[in-house]
Amino acid sequence: GIYATTSLITPAGDITAPVRAAIASGLVSYGFAVTPDPQPDAIKMKVQIEDIGYQGEGSPTVRKVKTRAVIKVTVDKGAQEYTGRYQAKSAKEVLTAPSEEDNDKMINDIVSKVLQRMMTDKELVDFLQSGPTPQSQ
Repeated sequence: GIYATTSLITPAGDITAPVRAAIASGLVSYGFAVTPDPQPDAIKMKVQIEDIGYQGEGSPTVRKVKTRAVIKVTVDKGAQEYTGRYQAKSAKEVLTAPSEEDNDKMINDIVSKVLQRMMTDKELVDFLQSGPTPQSQ
């Protein structure tokens, strides 16, 4: 919008399900089974969306849009835990103020980008794929 202090972009619905589906799809591609009710000894992954940001620049009409997304993942394997933080940023020059559809696409793209960054992190993938750690006696 024209007035930065009163313009607000909010999700059209709950974003939990599509984010969960994207992560589950990535995990399945690595050979994991994803279940809503895991066994007590299963690997547990918690993903938190810390920030989804959108900033229009230009006055009186937006000419540049910056987006960002930050997520945190915690993987619990009982005796071991992995924590990672991932972020993605983008800037796009625009000729006119973005439409609602354009805004949807920019936000969805940045969230997809940060999820892809997480799912292709070699350290995270190696941790997930490593065998159980022997228990100390």
